[in-house]
Amino acid sequence: MILIISCFLGGLCEASKKHWYIPDYAKIQFAGNSGFLSVGTGYLCFGEKLQLDLFYGYVPSFIGGVDIHTISQKNSFTLKTYKLSDNSTVSPIAGFGVNIALDSKYTTLFTSQYPKYYYWTTATHLIFFVGAKLHNQTSRKIGANGIDIYFELGTIDLYLVDFFKSDYVDIIDILNISIGMTFHF
Repeated sequence: MILIISCFLGGLCEASKKHWYIPDYAKIQFAGNSGFLSVGTGYLCFGEKLQLDLFYGYVPSFIGGVDIHTISQKNSFTLKTYKLSDNSTVSPIAGFGVNIALDSKYTTLFTSQYPKYYYWTTATHLIFFVGAKLHNQTSRKIGANGIDIYFELGTIDLYLVDFFKSDYVDIIDILNISIGMTFHF
């Protein structure tokens, strides 16, 4: 379902490009609630102010205790762009999305076994983040129109609830850092 929505929205974003189903970029990301390592693709929208991303992520068992596979849909907003040189810009970013763990051991719905809303679902979480990206315009000789290096400081819905409900959860306990690269086609 997430893939269908992302492709549909991507098709609506930039009608001037070659084919709506061809994404504008590819990404690779380390950490950040989308997996230990995740790869994805996406579309630029609204004059490159919005990025719609679809990621596949993986956490190996030696890190997470069990192998975890995820699908994430992220929406990143470029808040402002500052020119550093003729080919480089830096931009603060903010965004949100949804992350889904792909395994039957995780629950996607509240079960009737427990009182309603007693436990959170374990497979699906909203993700929130802020960060910055450094964009460098490149020549087509290297295979990409541009490359972004970005970092994000993020959290998930469950951690936010715990932070506001508990005196024992500090802000540092709910935050994570991710770094990544975007290769523009």
